[in-house]
Amino acid sequence: MKKLAKFLRAPIFVWWDITKRCNFRCKHCYSNSGEKAIGELPLPKVIEVINQLAELEVFYIYFLGGEPLMREDIFEILSYCLDKGLTTMMSTNGWFVNPAVGKKLKATGINHVRVSLDGTTPEIHDSIRGVPGSFNRALTALEILKDVGIPRVGISPTLLPDNLHQIGEIIDLAVRNKVDEIQVVQLCATGRGANIPKLSKEQLEYAQKEIEDRILKYKSMINVAATEGILEKRCSFCIKKEEAIPSIMGCIGGRSCAAIDAEGRVSPCIMYRREAGNLMSEPFSVIWKNSPLFLEMRRIKDSCVGCAFSKVCVGECPLDRKITDQERAGFATSIKISSAQSSGCYKIGSIDCFLKV
Repeated sequence: MKKLAKFLRAPIFVWWDITKRCNFRCKHCYSNSGEKAIGELPLPKVIEVINQLAELEVFYIYFLGGEPLMREDIFEILSYCLDKGLTTMMSTNGWFVNPAVGKKLKATGINHVRVSLDGTTPEIHDSIRGVPGSFNRALTALEILKDVGIPRVGISPTLLPDNLHQIGEIIDLAVRNKVDEIQVVQLCATGRGANIPKLSKEQLEYAQKEIEDRILKYKSMINVAATEGILEKRCSFCIKKEEAIPSIMGCIGGRSCAAIDAEGRVSPCIMYRREAGNLMSEPFSVIWKNSPLFLEMRRIKDSCVGCAFSKVCVGECPLDRKITDQERAGFATSIKISSAQSSGCYKIGSIDCFLKV
């Protein structure tokens, strides 16, 4: 049997596209949202799945869509998560956030809300989102969410050719609006995003410099983060430092996180949308433990066997894999592993987690 790299007995968190319904037609939408999915999970099934995740002691659920606020029972869902001890987080386009909705969100105990913001002007943002007025509504949503006391409010721009030149200014805008964090997201080449060309090497380098400059400029004023593939390549990054700090490195899909879509399909993450199983036919715990896809993703690659990191790393994101097997095999040298690995401080998104594996 092939050896497996370390993975957790349950994911730290789960992305959950709770609906495909959306009032926007964003050109880069990874889930191709718009109309309600024919097989959208009804509330009783959602409750059943939440119970399963709570029993597994998943830390938190990140609700996305579609637009989560278009689901009539979203407040009931969020409140039930709180009752079961699950922290919640949500991404919204901001259109439906008014003072009453803000107060209802606050009452659910939600910890973190991100508003999608893809530009610093209505011309850029609205053209990407497909709805006139969406820029102003997003800014209003940020203000309301802060006013009602949501513990953590952030924004989440997707890096596209359309807004590349504004990425530094988007971070500036986040600071002016006194939000807590910003996560710059890479384009996901699924759904409508498959029709958008990826950034060139030169464009990506420009974005990296703009983001890194803002990280230095604002330091403790705001947490600036970016998804994998924007700021670092995990494999070569760790090799250069010659030490392994986190207990789980490289792609974390199927090892410390997973995703659920509106119809109950489970996948490694919201970007890598290969089906690992379906909650309509088997419980989450069985999928997590036995899915052939997850087992394959946890497998130590032949070219990595000689690397000191092989038990904690499975390489970079499969959608952004630029390191060849030959190059990876060249990394398999006598590399030191830091004693810090035993506790494992691991930064994921905007949340620091201490893993016990």
